[in-house]
Amino acid sequence: MQSVAFLNLELDPVMLWLALATITLLFLLFIISEPRRRRNNRRLREQYKSIYRVISAPSDDQFVLKADSTSIEVNDYGCEAEPVYQDGQIYLHGLNPRWEVVWYAGFRPEQVEIVGPKPKSQYYIFGSSTFLVDKLG
Repeated sequence: MQSVAFLNLELDPVMLWLALATITLLFLLFIISEPRRRRNNRRLREQYKSIYRVISAPSDDQFVLKADSTSIEVNDYGCEAEPVYQDGQIYLHGLNPRWEVVWYAGFRPEQVEIVGPKPKSQYYIFGSSTFLVDKLG
């Protein structure tokens, strides 16, 4: 087979077709998976739609992730989030003034009270359902 010159590079036609086939396959997989991702995000938006106020801090035996020098205090507010475990706790994440997640924790129902609905769900932003905790310690 004869090689193809492109941008002064010698490209093997087999490798060129293989690259094109791979790109096409990845594009098709994205197109096929998009409706499922949208359905999942819609379900998450509808299921985790509230803002809560912390009445008491989570105990040591509960699930807690925090950024360095961050604490969860009484009267903090948190947005309801997808749970890590199906353990009956209400999982919330707290935001800093730049709207970055700085803590994520599970609370027992008596440790929080519902304040109202979220103005916009985190499961809407670019279709993302995952938020990372900033600078985990």
